[in-house]
Amino acid sequence: MLNLSEDIILMCCPECSGNLIINKDKSQILCTECGNCYPVIENVPHFCLQKNNIITKNLNRDYTDISHWTKWRRENFDFCKKAIQGTENDSVVLDIGAGSGHFRKLFMKYKKYITIDFYPYQGITIIADFTKKIPLKSGTANIVLLSNVLEHTPEPAFLLNECNRLLAPKENRLIILVPFIIKIHQAPYDFYRYTSFALERLLKKAGFKKITIYPIGNILDIYETIQKSLLKIHSKQSKSLYSRIERRIFMTLNNTINRRLNRLLNEIENEKQYIQGYGCIAVK
Repeated sequence: MLNLSEDIILMCCPECSGNLIINKDKSQILCTECGNCYPVIENVPHFCLQKNNIITKNLNRDYTDISHWTKWRRENFDFCKKAIQGTENDSVVLDIGAGSGHFRKLFMKYKKYITIDFYPYQGITIIADFTKKIPLKSGTANIVLLSNVLEHTPEPAFLLNECNRLLAPKENRLIILVPFIIKIHQAPYDFYRYTSFALERLLKKAGFKKITIYPIGNILDIYETIQKSLLKIHSKQSKSLYSRIERRIFMTLNNTINRRLNRLLNEIENEKQYIQGYGCIAVK
């Protein structure tokens, strides 16, 4: 969490990059250069207007509880855990588009964990617009995380340039997770899907030198996700006992078939034509 009194020195005006100060009752942040004024609501600075068309569900749920996660989310977590190996505990982590904070526990060991979103989810420390300058000074972070965020910003190239600016020099890293084959989600803020080629191109143009991209998931993961959606639709349409028995039999048989398919896929080298998504590590 941010301590506004101490951490105001890390922030800057998103309009002019000027220094910021807090008023006496800590209800507003003021820019010393352009005079812009930003409200502080429940100790969270708001550098943009709050979006009112965000669909939020189960906000009281513990989103760090792995038992509620999909396979995609678990694999994302495992990727992040590996990606931060070797980083110092005194690092500053910037989680852009942190949302409900699924991976919060991974980063609590670090010196400072700053979460940014354009909606005030629980645990968010700064409200900001990703299509504009992120209100933090250049070189602030050692790790920047974009977990399932890049598809939700209409200006991905601008955001990646900002990530480069925010990272301190040397071996500091940007960690990206993006879906590829997935349903429309968080509408109307779902804009893009990226191949590995698109990610590499965007990151190079943003000034990153060392770029490593890993496929996450395979054709079976995509198939299982679609199956679950179809079964959910079927269950809603038919409430009969027969329907429930039919569903149970189908799932039992299907699980057996999927286990066989998974073994087969593991035996086929380079079977990566259908990708569920990507994990990426980029260094300045």
